[in-house]
Amino acid sequence: MEFLKMILNDDVYTLDGFNVSVEDWKKMLQNTSVFDDKSLEMVKQWYYEDNHASSSKRVTAKYHPELSSTPYNGIVVGLGKRILKYLNRYEIEREDDSDCYWVTVFDGWYEDDYFIWKLRDEICRALEELNYVGDVETSRPRFWLFPSNLEYYNVYGAFEKYNELYWRQKINHIKV
Repeated sequence: MEFLKMILNDDVYTLDGFNVSVEDWKKMLQNTSVFDDKSLEMVKQWYYEDNHASSSKRVTAKYHPELSSTPYNGIVVGLGKRILKYLNRYEIEREDDSDCYWVTVFDGWYEDDYFIWKLRDEICRALEELNYVGDVETSRPRFWLFPSNLEYYNVYGAFEKYNELYWRQKINHIKV
């Protein structure tokens, strides 16, 4: 078992020596005991962000506006544990020797008041090679506005209707 420490390199938290190939990621992405539905949905959501990077708060506001807190911390910790178990070759710790799991999936840094997670390049390539993701530009829209009645529809939520007041409250109370 190889012990790796999460390091801060040019203000980016990452792992030095975490060598997981695109082929390894493809096998894990296809294995439902590693990437369950929520984990696969999460990495796809980050894939569609600019430069495959975003804060969990921004992604929550975009894909799950009905939630008051982000679900991603728990999802990424569970996924990281499953990845390490599957690979069975690494143990990862922070500088203070506490366990760290999110860094198996993302690199990260602070930007303003937010922590930004950037999906690993190898995961992005694996998603593309498996055709799990489509064209970034055509895949971004999630909500449609119909100006005639000022109602927003959640495209992936069986056309759930959200009125303008709901969206004004969301826009004014969530920093993205």
